[in-house]
Amino acid sequence: MTALERLLAISSKALCSTVPSANVFQWLQEELGDAALQLTRLLTAKNGFFAFESALLVQPSDDIDVLPGLREWNDLTGWRKSYDCIPPRCVFFAQDLFACQFGITPAGLVRLDTETGDVTNYADDLDRWAQRILSNYDYETGWSLGRNWQRLHGPLKHGSRLLGRKPFVLGGSYVVENLVAVDATDAIEKLAELYSQIKDVPDGSKVTVRNWD
Repeated sequence: MTALERLLAISSKALCSTVPSANVFQWLQEELGDAALQLTRLLTAKNGFFAFESALLVQPSDDIDVLPGLREWNDLTGWRKSYDCIPPRCVFFAQDLFACQFGITPAGLVRLDTETGDVTNYADDLDRWAQRILSNYDYETGWSLGRNWQRLHGPLKHGSRLLGRKPFVLGGSYVVENLVAVDATDAIEKLAELYSQIKDVPDGSKVTVRNWD
């Protein structure tokens, strides 16, 4: 069994009960070329899911309740326009508890820190992505913090992510008391605005962030 198969086996049921439409497959092919095959196979096997008590979210191909589908999530006129650091031909398909994004490109998989804008090479392919997640899922997804938060506040609402009341990049702590649940779409928009405000500020400068509370 591959690492990706193991991840699928321990994850939730599919968020979308149907396989992705031909339009989604065509869009992925246009965006990613040959790399699209990896993602289409994943979405065909399970069209969006949660894992590690909702810490890891893999986007469904289509909108589900408040959760945007893959194409809408990657709309270049949406939150992505705030990040000039994103590599070309990148489709973000998953996110951790804190809305940091995992993306696939023709050259491999990347991780976007949505507070700092840092983009790092993460894995050569989807199976190695799953292998890295499984090998250290607490660090890679935020699992234990999410579990402790949910013990106090109840299950995360469908698609919600946890943000720092005080942003982590500004010294906020990774502790339950500093975390608040935010709808995934609102969370990524808040993070994009935060990044836009701080990206050109020198390290150590005093920062007053607008529209965070």
